[in-house]
Amino acid sequence: MDCVHDSDRKRQKPTPKECNFEGEPAECTFHHDRLPQCGYLVLDGGRAELPCDVNVTTVEDDVTLILWHREDSGSPLYSVDARETTLPSAKHFPSINMSSRAYFNASGSPSVLRIDGVKKSEEGLYRCRVEYRRSRTETTDVLLTVIVPPKEAIIMDEYGQHLRGVIGPYNEGFPLGLACEGEGGQLFFISFILFGIYL
Repeated sequence: MDCVHDSDRKRQKPTPKECNFEGEPAECTFHHDRLPQCGYLVLDGGRAELPCDVNVTTVEDDVTLILWHREDSGSPLYSVDARETTLPSAKHFPSINMSSRAYFNASGSPSVLRIDGVKKSEEGLYRCRVEYRRSRTETTDVLLTVIVPPKEAIIMDEYGQHLRGVIGPYNEGFPLGLACEGEGGQLFFISFILFGIYL
């Protein structure tokens, strides 16, 4: 992963880079007084894959524990316990509301927490904490944004009548007034297109 992590912060001056992981690319923002954040965008009801760099640098070292938290929650929403085994054989413990929707894949680069059926209420700051047998603990923050797409757009004439399919006939040269309405969770834009040209 291209983001600078907590263990690198004192040794390296961070510069903004792109996080290379599946999903919408997002810029990492760095702050001197806190950990770097990466952004991840997902549609409401879609799948999120939140990155967490598991970096074992020596053969004598290994991962012992991985903890995922959301915001400032006391209990982890997902944990991987490898204190008495190796990471491939570690035990996975998703929280109750994540039990059938979440899985941590440690074999990728970076490793990711996969969450299916993401809800708008689940957006926010997620924190991955990785503990090692010998190396110092690393922590990565991921800011998850859930996009609620607009509902079906409704086209109306100047009198407020709903229009569907082919409209008209209209006299050539006379003004035509059309309005379009749509509802959604976020601010969105509506455009009229005629023969591939935005009006």
